[in-house]
Amino acid sequence: GRTPVKSVSKVQRSPAAHPPTISAPQGEPMKIQKHQAHFRHLVLTPLAALLFAAGAIVSTPISAARADEPLIAAAASNIAAPAPGQPAIFEATGSPGSLALWGEGLVPLVIGSGDGGVKVPVLAMGTLGKGRFVAAGHGGYTNLESVGPGAQALLTRAGTWLLADRPGTIAGVSAAAAPWAKALARDGKDLKREDLTAKGLEGVALLVLGTPDLSPAQGDAVMEFIERGGGVVVAQTGWGWQQIKGGLPMTQNPLNRAFARAGLSWTDAIADETAPNGYA
Repeated sequence: GRTPVKSVSKVQRSPAAHPPTISAPQGEPMKIQKHQAHFRHLVLTPLAALLFAAGAIVSTPISAARADEPLIAAAASNIAAPAPGQPAIFEATGSPGSLALWGEGLVPLVIGSGDGGVKVPVLAMGTLGKGRFVAAGHGGYTNLESVGPGAQALLTRAGTWLLADRPGTIAGVSAAAAPWAKALARDGKDLKREDLTAKGLEGVALLVLGTPDLSPAQGDAVMEFIERGGGVVVAQTGWGWQQIKGGLPMTQNPLNRAFARAGLSWTDAIADETAPNGYA
């Protein structure tokens, strides 16, 4: 549920591929071969995870831990732990999809259940360059007014971490900025996708992004915004995007292409609940 996974046990791929079991002693480097069929589920460590498989066959090592990883892990613990009196359940919004994490410093905040009980992330956080981001497996998590009280509290704590006391406004693209601005005591404004440029994001401290329909240039602008020190909340329902797009592979998903540089992608799988109406 809410606790980051602490061990790597296995990887499940789509039924068309023969699912292997991959394991390695904790703390040892691991190499995982990537195949044409992409992985549907990944089992994660808190700070490094198995590779999302797509494209040509490549063997890629997981590199050494970063110096700031203990700080990221500590921040994740603070975000994921409910304060006294706050709900312990992170309520589901619709049927969230799962995330795949393989980048350094990525930490799952909320864990769901995949096929066969495999633990899969629903919400994750990470850093890139000077900035920070939180990614969610359902587009509804960008709307603070529509989520349950437990999810709202956790996302608000995540927003505080994303801002990191940086000056600036909160901007929403395909997501309402006003609820985030109210919760985080900042000015807010709504932008259009066409505003996703370096100039359009000037003066923005936190971007709330609720659409996967970005051009390559817009995706690059979002990632460069993070690298310069910005904070981003980004959400989409991977399996829903795939259905709308007539079954296109997730390798063609614009957010997957953009966030590949951060070591994160959305999958086409659903993350089942681990508690009544949510994740605990």
